[in-house]
Amino acid sequence: MGQMLKRIAAALLISIIFFACCGDCSAKYKIVKINGVSFRLEIADTQEKRESGLSGRILKDNEGMLFVFESPCRPYFWMKGCPRPLDIVWVDESLKIIGVEKNAPVCTDGDCIVYRPTSKIKYVIELKGGTADDTGLAVGQKLEI
Repeated sequence: MGQMLKRIAAALLISIIFFACCGDCSAKYKIVKINGVSFRLEIADTQEKRESGLSGRILKDNEGMLFVFESPCRPYFWMKGCPRPLDIVWVDESLKIIGVEKNAPVCTDGDCIVYRPTSKIKYVIELKGGTADDTGLAVGQKLEI
């Protein structure tokens, strides 16, 4: 009986450590390669995830968020609640970059700049500000998923 109790306690401790360290355990991620550079992108594929986006979070190098829309559209994005500038990458249905907003500034008051692609897109990638320049991301490049 004592041995069984020790095993249960050990399994419980391992579970607690795992769940405490994994952050948002429900988050899904995708590795996407652009211009030979790999990015670990959190998937925002629901209205709730797209609305909250990266608000309040600070990104590490080569991390970001991949917004997935059900059908091609021209969504609006703004920087409210983002603590640091971001690069916004507009991607069409064929996985081609059609535009890049570089170093979109943070918005601290109610008068935020609104960003929108020039044509319909299916995906948007948000990366730490300066990443597009640092990695050579450019219009016309294709994502490798």
